[in-house]
Amino acid sequence: MRNAARLKMGYYPLPESEGVKLRSLLTYAQIASVIDPCVGQGAALHLITSNAPVRRYGMELDAERAQIAHANGIETTQGNTFDAIAKPESFSLLYLNPPYDSEIGSIANRRMEAVFLEHTFRWLVMEGVPMIIVGLGGS
Repeated sequence: MRNAARLKMGYYPLPESEGVKLRSLLTYAQIASVIDPCVGQGAALHLITSNAPVRRYGMELDAERAQIAHANGIETTQGNTFDAIAKPESFSLLYLNPPYDSEIGSIANRRMEAVFLEHTFRWLVMEGVPMIIVGLGGS
């Protein structure tokens, strides 16, 4: 990840037009719990769940963005997703728009997108929907 992106902590919000497109692909037949482990200010989660019977949850590393997401009606925990433990099979929709970077370590250095998915995938109910956004990183 470039230095400018690191300063933003990998924060690249989903464009509104893309959120509207994604929402058109989803149906919610009953009340669902949805989670965004990189919720930012919560705009994307609201877009993809607009007018749906859902309980919204999120995690955000940046304290100011976490506060905004919480104020926007998302049950938000401020902190590192990798320190979070959620009960397996708790959510019907997992929305991931993680930082586009690689781990910094002495061995693996895997892509963060894969690391986030591996950590959070078990939180989905059987037949839940994993939605991962890839390729929105800035130039």
